[in-house]
Amino acid sequence: DACPILFLCFPASMAPRKRKDSRGDTDKKANVVDSTPHTEAEEDKGGFAAFMPGGNHATKVQLAFLTFAAIGSCINLYLNPPDLTRFRDSYRSPLKWYDQFSDKYASLATTWGYTLPAKITERMHALHLEASVDVQEARVLEIGAGGGLIGIELQRLGYRHITGLDVSPKMAAAQSGGTEAYEMFLTADAETVPMDIKNGSLEVVLCVSTSAYLARGTRGGEQDLNRHFDGKELPPDRTRVSLLLEEWLRVLKAGGMLGLTVESHLAEVWEEVLKQLVASARMTELEVHDGLSAFPFHKDKEIKEAKTRLHFYGKLP
Repeated sequence: DACPILFLCFPASMAPRKRKDSRGDTDKKANVVDSTPHTEAEEDKGGFAAFMPGGNHATKVQLAFLTFAAIGSCINLYLNPPDLTRFRDSYRSPLKWYDQFSDKYASLATTWGYTLPAKITERMHALHLEASVDVQEARVLEIGAGGGLIGIELQRLGYRHITGLDVSPKMAAAQSGGTEAYEMFLTADAETVPMDIKNGSLEVVLCVSTSAYLARGTRGGEQDLNRHFDGKELPPDRTRVSLLLEEWLRVLKAGGMLGLTVESHLAEVWEEVLKQLVASARMTELEVHDGLSAFPFHKDKEIKEAKTRLHFYGKLP
């Protein structure tokens, strides 16, 4: 990018003179005596200038470089278009972002290669079949259900009693009118505990691609400028993570399943609390899957390359 700028800043009037035809000069000055004295420096300067291009040529070179730079920029823009949705902003102001894109989120997620809903629900279904759980009777709570994609996959696999919970009213409204997968849809902040759900009433609590919005900064989707994908994210608050997990265990039946994903760069606090719950015999670890990608086709490189861990736990009596 520096080359075209350099040529642009080099005015044509500053370009050295065009080389003259030596034979024509000889013929014209053959019988003329040059009486004007010349210094050695002037002779050197004139000799150097004789080999340099003229002003018109310099202008053409400038235009050529600028043209190539413009073409290169257009090609780069075509191959790497900007993220017009600014998905990063969803981590700074979740409620505002999801309300704005509530009617487009499902199609955006598909474009970004979001296949976690199918992968996670199929694995959960397999675990239920191994445990002889009647999926048609199983009651499922999905935390952060606004996209509706998990509910659709669960319905496809035979689950009939699914409750969705999301902080965004517009996301909740979009899904209640866009899919029949959910038996009930609650508009609430997941961190407002206790939830209006009875103790031990559920077979499953799922939290997929939502933990990054929980236990960090302010609650309820308000503006939080510390939620960045720049390597300096505010880590989850351990006390709030513990409260969330305790609440999810409260509403689960003995033998019920907790499934959640945690972004790898935020996993330390979550996994510390999860391990303590296992050590205290509150639950048992069923499976852990590492290295999953939530949005492998996203235009933002850091979001595209971010990895996610999937955890499945069973609640002990």
